[in-house]
Amino acid sequence: MPAAFADHLWQSGLCLVAIALSSLLLRRQPALLRLWLWRIAALKFLFPFAALYALGQWLGFPVMHAADPAPGFLVKVFAVLGPLLAPAQSAALGAAASLALSLLLAALTAAWALLIAPQMRIDRLRAHCERSDAEFGAADPPGMGFFKAAFLTLLTIVTVAGTLTAGGVDDRQHRHRLLIVDALALREGSVAVAIARPGMGYRSRVYADAQGVLIRNANIRELLAIAYGVSRASVSGDLMATSYNSDPSYSWLFSPRYDVRVNGRVREPEKFDPYALHQVITRMLAERFGIEVHVNEKCAPPCGRYGVPLSESPL
Repeated sequence: MPAAFADHLWQSGLCLVAIALSSLLLRRQPALLRLWLWRIAALKFLFPFAALYALGQWLGFPVMHAADPAPGFLVKVFAVLGPLLAPAQSAALGAAASLALSLLLAALTAAWALLIAPQMRIDRLRAHCERSDAEFGAADPPGMGFFKAAFLTLLTIVTVAGTLTAGGVDDRQHRHRLLIVDALALREGSVAVAIARPGMGYRSRVYADAQGVLIRNANIRELLAIAYGVSRASVSGDLMATSYNSDPSYSWLFSPRYDVRVNGRVREPEKFDPYALHQVITRMLAERFGIEVHVNEKCAPPCGRYGVPLSESPL
């Protein structure tokens, strides 16, 4: 917490510097605009970027598949910017060092506020005069211009969107690491398969706890969808019904339904991704049912065979 507070003061100070430079760029523009920039700089000390970062983590980073990490170039960019924008947390400063840094930053901020206070008063008076002139029909103040407006817009977008993206990238990388850890822990665990009790309907569910994962009321098609991280519509097979006129829903792909329990340690069960069951489910389907899975017209390991060694890759 002390390190986070020190980083908040540091980030607020950087915003104050950026707004001070922007006010110099806009010194010929209406005073009300510069006054609002100073107000935003003051409000930044009440609103930490950590809130935007947490929102980005909650929103997450969109990927095509659960096994995909965040784009490498974004990971590298935020790895470089991290120590610059959050030095206390990046350096893992202790409570005492973080408190000392916070006091230093607070003192520098207070000194800067004393320096810019006269300019804020001048801008407030100018804004009042401009408002009075506008009421009496005086000429309008000069416009900002395209490039200055574009600069302010770009600065705002980069600041807000960059913070949200950083949170999303951090969440994606964290979930990817969890996926690998859970996959390694579960693929060596024991698997228990039983016919699901009647009356469970046609909906399958996945429950994760610290001791393992339970898949309830899933047919072969849904188990394959879980194992490969795709939708059920992406799974098709040889619908070998009992006769030509039989209902396809009674084929081996749709019926019966099973309860599958995979035992193994799961970290952060609330964030569990079912794709961590990829190897253990595909091996179980091959050894118990002799099922061959073809992906892009190629037979995927273990290709319906018993006793095939697991891949070195956890996924």
